Amino acid sequence: MNNGDERPPRTVLITGAASGIGAALCHRLAGPGTTLFVHTRARQSDVDEVAQAVIAKGGQAHVLLGDLADVQVADEMIAAVSKAGGLDALVANAGFADKTPLATLADETLDYSLAAMPGAFHRLCRAAMPLLQAAPAGRVVAVSSFVAHRFQLGGVSMPASAAAKAGLEALARALAVDLAPFGVTVNCVAPGYVEKQAGAHA
Repeated sequence: MNNGDERPPRTVLITGAASGIGAALCHRLAGPGTTLFVHTRARQSDVDEVAQAVIAKGGQAHVLLGDLADVQVADEMIAAVSKAGGLDALVANAGFADKTPLATLADETLDYSLAAMPGAFHRLCRAAMPLLQAAPAGRVVAVSSFVAHRFQLGGVSMPASAAAKAGLEALARALAVDLAPFGVTVNCVAPGYVEKQAGAHA
């Protein structure tokens, strides 16, 4: 009997799930019938706590570790998800704020931001497209930031992060067009300041 509170089974991959928005989303989605793949770059103890909280609420949780700036990590993560049977939603939340001003921004620093955010989003979505297209109602959510939109005199511009998040948004728009014929929706959100643990890096 359906009591009205039951949700259809679904599998969701959330990157940057050790703290902040990613962790909060895991807590919100957790429940019977939900399988969450929770990712962090290196904060295993924190993401393990999130996974245990998901399990305590009746859901299933699998921890994925890896630096998404590394080109092979996205494919490895999607391969792990695929072995579990499919993917209904991808939430690309992993990211970080780099406050280095443009005058002293090293090429390597900019390259890392681009690889870890829009580059990772591209690789994750490319690998996950067959799974999302096969899902009953595939969903992609890209988490951007206000830093891609807010520039003012006297403020901190965060050029590396701004460029990375702007690129993420452009890729999300392109992906939305490509996946629309398959019934897969792609959305992008740009939150403001969010409190999380000091030094947190997804």
